[in-house]
Amino acid sequence: MGRLSLDSPLAISSAPRRCRFFCVSRVAAVSLVLILFALLRDPSLAHYALRLFAQHERVPVSALADFDWQKLSASTSLDWVDCYAGLKCAKYQVPLDYSNPEWEKAQIAMAKIPSKYAQNDTRWRGPILYNIGGPGAGGVGFLLRLGRTFAAIFGDEYDHIGFDPRGTLYRPYRAALSDSRLSPGVGFTTPSLNALPVEAERRSWFDREQRSINSTVDGLGKMFARAKLLGEITSHRAPLAAAYSSTASVARDVLAITKAHGVDKVKYWGGSYGTILGSTLAAMFPDNIERLVLDSVDYAPEYVDVTWLSTMLDADNTLDWFFQSCSASSNCPFHEPTPEAVRERYESVMDNLKRVPVTFQLGDLYGVVDWDLARGVVFSSLYKPFVTFPLLAQALLDLEHGNAAPFSQLSGEDSSLFRCDARSSPYEGPNAIWNEANLAIKCTDGDAVNDTLDQLVNCQAKLYQTSSFADLHSARAMCAGWKIRAKDRFTGPFVGNTSHPILFMNNLHDPVTPRLGAFKMAEGFPGSSVLVVEAPGHGAALVPSLCALKHLRDYMRNGTLPPNGATCPIDRPITYPGDVPLQNLRLQHLSREDLELYNAAKELRETLVGFPRLI
Repeated sequence: MGRLSLDSPLAISSAPRRCRFFCVSRVAAVSLVLILFALLRDPSLAHYALRLFAQHERVPVSALADFDWQKLSASTSLDWVDCYAGLKCAKYQVPLDYSNPEWEKAQIAMAKIPSKYAQNDTRWRGPILYNIGGPGAGGVGFLLRLGRTFAAIFGDEYDHIGFDPRGTLYRPYRAALSDSRLSPGVGFTTPSLNALPVEAERRSWFDREQRSINSTVDGLGKMFARAKLLGEITSHRAPLAAAYSSTASVARDVLAITKAHGVDKVKYWGGSYGTILGSTLAAMFPDNIERLVLDSVDYAPEYVDVTWLSTMLDADNTLDWFFQSCSASSNCPFHEPTPEAVRERYESVMDNLKRVPVTFQLGDLYGVVDWDLARGVVFSSLYKPFVTFPLLAQALLDLEHGNAAPFSQLSGEDSSLFRCDARSSPYEGPNAIWNEANLAIKCTDGDAVNDTLDQLVNCQAKLYQTSSFADLHSARAMCAGWKIRAKDRFTGPFVGNTSHPILFMNNLHDPVTPRLGAFKMAEGFPGSSVLVVEAPGHGAALVPSLCALKHLRDYMRNGTLPPNGATCPIDRPITYPGDVPLQNLRLQHLSREDLELYNAAKELRETLVGFPRLI
């Protein structure tokens, strides 16, 4: 359902085609080529290329090799141990089936940035639990990457907890963590929803996927057939995990983890699919809500009925920001004097790819950029426009001149260096959230899809009425034929008089969770508020708006809600290399507290490309 990508901050990931063992060298090599190319073309571009290199390259973190989850025993109490250089880790044992608590158990892996106050200190403010999206995104890796940033936003009186929900792909290899950042699609909770356990098998399966169902005449039919087959494989290889990894079960886990801290009411932040989890939590347990922040809101009824008809309503509006920003800046590499002229030039490049794909070869690195790949890259760039639009503009210019390497780099493609002799384990590429766990949770949460191919064609026709990107939206077809059902499903209604109202946040134009969904969801929870940030992209917390971050902080700390429908401006427009930074804020006039919040928000934007989301 939602896809905000956590693993590669500046990759504009285009497809579920990612390696696990040789990505680093390729990404580094191509990035260095981009740096040299940028220096020759325009020295100001080097800053962007250097950031691309620095954030793509896997950073060795020696502390990661020092902790072995396999040696950590699960407990019905929270037995925290030291881990990851200053954090605490635990495995919390919960019933696999809450209706039969004496039966099998699930072990929920958690990491915590502990409060500066002990739990028995009156200044301790309890746990905040986080879910970055997915479904199937791991929270331990998220906390390692961004936990301290959120702690700076909300405060160090809280315990900040990232947990791997049921269904994240289990990765038992301690040594493999010694030189990599944890992928959002890999976790340590069991049972694991891992139906394709061998790397070569997973790579072979997902490499055959098309981004656009229009890239071949039988695109929808192929997806329909493959969906049924993957459902059968999952039912055969991971039936227990698939049946007991539902959103409703995870909601029960969230409440159980909270109560294990001696607290009855939940404090929670969720993005993208995390808003489905949060809405489910609020509807199932309305009397147990203390703070609930839902950012980039999925419309839950469409998640349940697997129609997703409104999910791309604002995708084209989001792309318009690229045309407008590029025409407004003479430093945009793809600049034309009007948005319409930029659009026409962009469409010319894309149309040419339909006829003549562009290749590149740099030593042992090579690749092909075709229309299908390029369309996926452009769509994925809509998630984080303030970071990705400058990179997209340069890549489009290079592609126009016959240089496909930068565009391939943005896609995250790595076929030239994949090796079948890699050790078996879940892959963790820039889009590792795209996996069978994601599909299984979504498809077993939702109503059974028993459509014929003709019915799927009719459904697709309705989607085309909402967005030109509808050919990239295939969630219903992907769930067609899945026979296995979640044992604990919550299908609504998504309503409730919560013990404290909810804060819904959304950008003005979001490519996959339009603000309309936030307002619709808020109607079911009296007293709740929707805050709209006047920006494009997926993630209201990920755009430059101190106003929005202050509302977020005030709500979590004090329970203060903005008026329903309130808006926040952005602090700066989308800029391109060479632009004089235009700040609507005068940083020297900010209070120390606001300056710290501003810096934390900047780190958040530059680290997190978006919430993991699959459509």
